[in-house]
Amino acid sequence: MSNLPLGAENDPYAPWNQKDKLCRYCDKEEIQEQLFKIIALNSTLDDDRIDEVIEEELDKFPLCPQCAKEEYYDYDDED
Repeated sequence: MSNLPLGAENDPYAPWNQKDKLCRYCDKEEIQEQLFKIIALNSTLDDDRIDEVIEEELDKFPLCPQCAKEEYYDYDDED
């Protein structure tokens, strides 16, 4: 249990949630290179399947606060 307000633990804009992790949009090429090295060297999959697995894994990476903000406003504009 934390002392943060309800829902604040998952707020990407909150300063306590700032992370030094890679963003799936800003750092896409770097993430893809790292995943390719890991997956291609440790599997017997064909190239098309490797690309599919990389895209699936890329979706699991978090967004940086700026990308989260842009995605939120893009979602909000569709209404």
